[in-house]
Amino acid sequence: MPNTLRRWVAILSVACAVLGVVVCIAASMRGQPVPLWDWAATMYGGVFSLFLVFDYVGRTLAMARRAADARRAPLSSRRPVAPEQSVVVAESPHSVRLTRVRAADKEWLETMARAAATEVAALEHGRPGATARSIGQIDVQSWLDSPQTYTFLFLAGAERVGACAVESSHSLALLRLFYVESQWRRRHIGRMAMQELLQFLSLAGFERVLVEVARTNLRARNFFAVCGFRPTGAEQGAADVWERGLQASGDDGAASVGGLSGLSG
Repeated sequence: MPNTLRRWVAILSVACAVLGVVVCIAASMRGQPVPLWDWAATMYGGVFSLFLVFDYVGRTLAMARRAADARRAPLSSRRPVAPEQSVVVAESPHSVRLTRVRAADKEWLETMARAAATEVAALEHGRPGATARSIGQIDVQSWLDSPQTYTFLFLAGAERVGACAVESSHSLALLRLFYVESQWRRRHIGRMAMQELLQFLSLAGFERVLVEVARTNLRARNFFAVCGFRPTGAEQGAADVWERGLQASGDDGAASVGGLSGLSG
């Protein structure tokens, strides 16, 4: 109920209750029967006044509880992160977190990247050789060897549910892969992982994130739009370049593999 309406209802209710009680007392003192309308006004005013009291108490307790929760919530660190450091982004309230890919995870990361490339090729209407060219662009080992490339796994609890790869270029971060396994989609995993990634990139000192999104990949375009990305107007082959600013810091989703965009969840 809006505050203005609540205030007028409270005034009207209290006025009816007071008027009803006054008329009832006056009638009793004169030995006259209490009018029916007076009983109705007294009941209305009393009931609504009681309701508003409970409403006020409930809202006050809820605000106090939220304030207490906010004071107990841990503050996020704003310490700059060097690009060469191995970083684990703190676990989100929804148990989705990012952790750096290690050598033992290489095969699994390659599987994710190839799956993303295959889905992108399928979205490009199965052009002859599209899958082979997409997979041929993937070089996971170069991502792992390069100090300018960040590779992360998405973890939901102990389960590996997706992966991403980001290349750094001065103050720009180039998103090369963002993929969530199909069985984990439609659970907002992609959006939560993106929030964690954007927070990390902001803390690392990046100012903008770029991603190439295939024009035929409507799911990826919708995902990046929901995550705050916007088209720059630039084109790269069959893809458009989208960007998101990171001046401050930083769901069903999308993937980007060597300039192509696939699916996520």
